[in-house]
Amino acid sequence: DGDTADRARGAADRARGADARWQARWEEQRSQLTDALDSLNACARERDNLSNSLARASVASRQARSEAQALAANVLATAAADASTRERREHAAHLNEKRKLLAERDAARTAAATAQMLATAADARAGAASAEAAMARASEKGARERSAADVA
Repeated sequence: DGDTADRARGAADRARGADARWQARWEEQRSQLTDALDSLNACARERDNLSNSLARASVASRQARSEAQALAANVLATAAADASTRERREHAAHLNEKRKLLAERDAARTAAATAQMLATAADARAGAASAEAAMARASEKGARERSAADVA
């Protein structure tokens, strides 16, 4: 019968249209999910790079601080030993000579203070590395939020 055939063709056309719309939506969602996955992978790489940078900065900071402290200790020990030896040997020396020795000791103390300042600067670099880590965490959080927004 003609009406039944027309209805069947109409139903087939509607089914093909629905299938095409479903296929288009599926392709769009697949594309969005692929983009979101790429974004997440990029964020993970960025997080890993920042984490590696932080680890390197932390190691360098600890090493610089250790070296500065060792230098300060060495300068103090050397200055104390030199001053003590010279003071004993030169005890009977003239007052000008004694003033000169005291000036050398003051210079050694100034060098030790400078070495201690280097240790403090190394601590400051460690603080900067901590700040960089906080920025890396904030950047990672922002990247996750952007990825979540992209997925949504």
